This record gives sequence, C-alpha cells and structure tokens, in this order.
Amino acid sequence: MPNLQAAHRGYEYQDLLTAGRLVDLVLGTLSAAHVDVKHVDDDRFDDLTVITVDGRRERTQFKHTDNDDRPLTVDTFTTDGRDLRLDRLVAAAAADRDGPGSAASDLAFRVVLRDTQPVDEALAAVLVPAVPDPGPFIFACRRGGCGSTSTRLWPLEPHESRPAKKTERSRFDFLRSGPKSVDRNDLAWLCARLVIEVEAPMSSGDMSVPGPAERILLTRVRAEVGAESYPNTGRSAEDVAEAFTTFARQARQGLSIPTAETMMQRAQLRRDFGAVSRVHPVDPSIEVDRRTTVADLHTLATQAASQGAPLVLTGPPGQGKSWACDRLVRDLVSAGWLVAEHYCYLNDTLDERDERVQAEAVLGSLLGRLAEADPSLVEAQRPRYAADDVALANAATRAVTARSDRRVALVVDGLDHVARILPSQPGSDPSAALASALAALDLPAGSTLIVLSQPGDHLAPLRDAGALTGEIPSLTEAELAALAAKLGVVARTARARPWTSSRPTAFLPCLRNGPAATPCTPPTSAVKSWSDHTRQRIPRPFSTPSRLSTARWRTTTTT
Repeated sequence: MPNLQAAHRGYEYQDLLTAGRLVDLVLGTLSAAHVDVKHVDDDRFDDLTVITVDGRRERTQFKHTDNDDRPLTVDTFTTDGRDLRLDRLVAAAAADRDGPGSAASDLAFRVVLRDTQPVDEALAAVLVPAVPDPGPFIFACRRGGCGSTSTRLWPLEPHESRPAKKTERSRFDFLRSGPKSVDRNDLAWLCARLVIEVEAPMSSGDMSVPGPAERILLTRVRAEVGAESYPNTGRSAEDVAEAFTTFARQARQGLSIPTAETMMQRAQLRRDFGAVSRVHPVDPSIEVDRRTTVADLHTLATQAASQGAPLVLTGPPGQGKSWACDRLVRDLVSAGWLVAEHYCYLNDTLDERDERVQAEAVLGSLLGRLAEADPSLVEAQRPRYAADDVALANAATRAVTARSDRRVALVVDGLDHVARILPSQPGSDPSAALASALAALDLPAGSTLIVLSQPGDHLAPLRDAGALTGEIPSLTEAELAALAAKLGVVARTARARPWTSSRPTAFLPCLRNGPAATPCTPPTSAVKSWSDHTRQRIPRPFSTPSRLSTARWRTTTTT
C-alpha cells in the first residue's frame, strides 16, 4: 500500500508539472505535445514530449520523491531502480534521434527530480553546471541543474579525467565494455543535450492551499494566459489550473489529445478577447453611394494617422453616419490599411445590445479584429487572451513597427448611443466614460482612433486628447431621392402625381404606406422641401434602413 500511495503521488506530481508545460501549448509557443507516449523501444523519456514552433524536440522524464532532503545519488544512474540507468538513457536518446526525432531542428532531453544537489563524490565527479544554461523546465521552477560530461565518464586520454579515486571512476565503467556498453559518440552526443534538473518544487496536492509547484501553475494561468482578466474575469486561476491539471491526467491516461483549443475549452476560457459578433449595419441593396463624402473622410483619417491623433466625426441623427462609417472602413482596407471596427448600436432587438456599449467589450472587439486580421500582433502578448487599453495600444504599435507602410485605424461608431443604453448615475455620462477610455489609448504615429457620433459634450475627453474633428454632411437631395427609390417608396420613372413644394408632408403617405402603395414621385421642385422636412422629422431611419417598420413611420409622421 505505501508503494501504491507513493506511485499515486508521483503521477499527481507528473500531471501538475505537465500541466505547467502545456501552458506553452495554449500560448502558442509549442506546436505539439505528447503525454506518456513511448516513441521508441524501452523509451526512458516518455513522460512528456513537446515540439516547439521552431521545430525543437524536447523530451522529459519526471522523478518524484517525498523525501525533501534526499540528495541525488550515483545509484540513480548506475542501477535501474528508478529507470534512469545511463546506458538505457543513451540507447533511448539515440533511438529517438535516429527515428521519430530525425526531422527535428534540435533535440533536448531532461530529467526533473525532487532530489537535492548531489553530494556523492562519484556522481559529482561526472556532473558539471549546464553551460549554456538551458533554463528551467517551467519558468521559476528550476532551483538547480547540471549536465554530464563524456570526458569524465569516458576519458579519451588520462589527462582528461580530473584526479579521482579509482572507485569513483569505476562506477561508470559499465559504459565502456560488457553487455551494458554504449557507443562513445552516442554518449558524448547525449551529454551535450541532457540536463539533470534537481530540487524541483514541492507540491501540496491542493490548489486551494498551493505549494511552490501549484503556485507556479497558478501564476502562469493568471499572468500569461489571462485567467481573472477580461474576458475571463469569471474564471479563477485556481479553477483554470485545476482544469489544466485534470486535462494533463486524462492525456496521460490516453483519454485526451493535447491541443490549445481543447485545453481552452476544458478550462472554459474565451480566446476572442471578448469581442462581440461582427455585424455590418448596411444593406447593400439599398446603400447610397457617397463616394465624395468618403473620400473627404479618408483624407482626414490619413492626416490623423500621420500624427497618431484621434479623429472625431460628427453628424446629425438619421444622416447616414453608420453608412459612411462602413464605406470608410472598406475604403481604408482597400487602400492597404489595417482596420478594426466596432458598432456600438445596430438596433433595439439585436443580441448583445448591452454588451456592445461596455468599454471592455469595445476594446476587446477592436483587439479581436486586429488579431483576426494579423495573428502575429498578439502572439507575444501577455496575458495572451486578455484585453484592455494597453493590450490594444500595444497591438497597434506592433502593427506599425512590423510594417511602416501600413496605417492602422480603430473605428468606433455610435458613441452617443452608449448613454441611451447604459443606466447612468446622477452626474455621470456613460458615453463620456467610454470616450475617456478611448482617449486614454496611447497610439503611435501611423495609427488613429476614428470615432463617429452625434455632437455633444460626451466628446470632450477626445477633444482634450488632441483629436482632429470633421463633420459628416447631411444626405444631399440626390442621395435622398436615390434612397427613397431604393426603398421603393417612390417610383424610379417620371410617372407621378402632382406635387407642390408648399406641402412637403404630402409626400409622407408614400413612406407610411410602403412599397406596395401606388408609386408616387415628387417633381424636382418638391425634392428640396421634402428632404428638408425629413431631416427634421425623421431622426434615425437612414442608419438602419433594412429594418424599417410601418409602425415606426406612422409614429414619425404624427409627432
């Protein structure tokens, strides 16, 4: 029973350290991982095999002991009581090199032990500090590490061996001759790649009362993955660490194949930075071409980007700001810009209505759009899956640094709608609060934040931040007429009822009755008075024309 309990604790320790290494799979620095898989006959490095994104193959074996003060002894490598006899290690490593690992850019082997630094002279005689330092198995894990030297294990010349007693050297004589002998070139090759890591951290076996080993994993999931940070604020580091450890155990038992996507799903973590769904506000079938307006906005955006300054574009309600925004985004993308856009408002019934106006969701959506367009912008971000103003600004900076010829635009439309959706406290303005969060973005030259909104005091934080400003002009008479024709509320031909410019409201029954009504077209003399009237009386329809209702038109015409 004691042996079974010790073995069980050894497996739990292996699962914990494996989970700590699999964090790198989630972070994208590993391309593959195999847990407790034997790749060659008599494999002695089968506990964990990982492949880095640059093709390096690393194989690790874990050895646990409950004796915290037990020094590493020479028997560990001269007998097979712990499955670490050196000739067996050489054979397994050479077989891996010539077989499964033959295509790797490099190979590395590691034995991680809880044992303390060796005091056995026979072992100390053949171990040296690892140079260059290969780093720890897990960041902040390693307290001591060393490598072996082939010239001390198997001297080519007498002077290559440091003075030592014959008994010390003879402990490894089995490597040179007899049934356990190895090829000296294979031994030298492994010695150059083998790290013996001692004094691995102790484990408490309980994430709620973590020991040093648990604290390493908790730190990684919190600081590097993003547990407890938006959009994973509700996922505690303890829960995520426990999920990763459980996954490592299932992988060891052959029940799971390690992938970043599977691990994130098991831990219930979001990978999209909290972005809301990508929805466009324009119905192409009724879109009105405003190329002159868009060209002017493009020029303003270029000026703002050259200074790294925000750009605030304002316009009255119902005059196609969202249309202009959508067309500007497409125009900038066609010109080679990297563009991330977010619409604060689409309509009253759309899902995510409230989420769209939350500052964290706005920043997360913009970051998610950038990452979708260029994943390299967030590869080095830590925490990897967290979103805030710093992460967004850093991504924009990386984009500009990576390609100086590529401008970056972060576009936010409908800032004025925030205060209409979010409850406000006396003396507070939710729209102004979001404007303050956006104004705090530290964007480099070559990038700009473009905000579209109705005019108002809520834009003061952006103006105070040095924003350039511009106005989106109202729809022209020709644009209004084109829109009305596309909506089907007026005929496209010259057949029409008589109209008089003195009665612009006579045109509204056509709008109220909808496309099924008898086509009616005002003469040219009536267009101006009708367009003036609709600008005053109809506050919103042109920003969401695909979702107009007869009831809304009736309400509008009777106010």
